[in-house]
Amino acid sequence: MNVFGGSQAGETKKIISDIQSSNKTLQNEINNQQKEIHNIKSNVVHLLTLENRMSELFNNYIETNTTLSFILSSIDSVNAEIKRITGIFDENSLPNHGSYISDLNTLMNVFGSSQAGETKKTISKLDDSIKIIRFELNEKMSQLENNTKIIEQKLSNIVQLTENLKFKVSDLEDNVDYMKSQISDLVENDAEIAEIKKPKE
Repeated sequence: MNVFGGSQAGETKKIISDIQSSNKTLQNEINNQQKEIHNIKSNVVHLLTLENRMSELFNNYIETNTTLSFILSSIDSVNAEIKRITGIFDENSLPNHGSYISDLNTLMNVFGSSQAGETKKTISKLDDSIKIIRFELNEKMSQLENNTKIIEQKLSNIVQLTENLKFKVSDLEDNVDYMKSQISDLVENDAEIAEIKKPKE
């Protein structure tokens, strides 16, 4: 009876130890998942920041394009007016005035080219910044996809561990029921033996 009880108790302790080990492993997995979730939240915040920066740069880009168009349009208007006035002076045989207007026209062209060049440089810088942000955004999205795959795999592992734990709990319940049955049989046998050994009156 003691040998049987010791064997059952040992098996029960082993199952309980396995369950505790599985619980510990499961808790570690949960802690790791929480860390991964925290990292993903940080990545999402960073992505939102990048998105805001891109939106701001696009707005600046549009505003700069609008300004450039306005400047070029103004230069074209001034050039057209200079040509008109130059034509009037030429028609009235005033070469000195015509030469002055021609020089003014040349200066305006130089000014227009300078302004357009600076604006194009600004747009080029904005384009470079947008390319960098797009690259960073793609990198973060790739990292986010990889983290998502890792989390899905770990969640699958947790589900498997949970299923294994359920089987072990079921086995433990079966062993407990079996032990109860054996103990009940032993109690009945002891009662019968005691009844047999009881002196007859």
